Amino acid sequence: MPIFDKSEEELQTDVDRWLFLLKNLSKLNKIPALLNKRIFQKLFSIAEVSRLNKEERMMYEASLKAKLSDSDLLRANESIPFAKWDYENTINMLSSRLRQEEKQKEKQKEKQKEKQKVLMKKQ
Repeated sequence: MPIFDKSEEELQTDVDRWLFLLKNLSKLNKIPALLNKRIFQKLFSIAEVSRLNKEERMMYEASLKAKLSDSDLLRANESIPFAKWDYENTINMLSSRLRQEEKQKEKQKEKQKEKQKVLMKKQ
C-alpha cells in the first residue's frame, strides 16, 4: 500500500485505521492505543498467531484444542477447521464483522433520529 502514507496521529476514520493496521501490521510489536478496539485487537491476535513457526503453531493449536471441550471443538471444526484457517478467511471474517458493526451503528443512528422527530412533534 504505497499510496497510504498517514502516520498514527493522522488517522481519523475507521478506514484510515484499517489501512494503517494492514500496512504496518508486520512492524508492530503491540497494538497502538488508537487501534484499541475489539475488532483491531482480534486482527492483531490473529496476526500474532500467523507469525508463529510450524512448531510453535502446532503447540498453539494443541493448547487451543485442549482448552475447548469436545462439543466446542466439534462446533469449531464444523464452521472453519483449524487446518483451513488462512489469511483469506481471516479477512473475510473481519470484513463481515466490520459490516455488521457498521449496520448496527446505522440502525442506532436511525433510532435516534426517529426519537428526535417524535420529541420535536410533541413540542
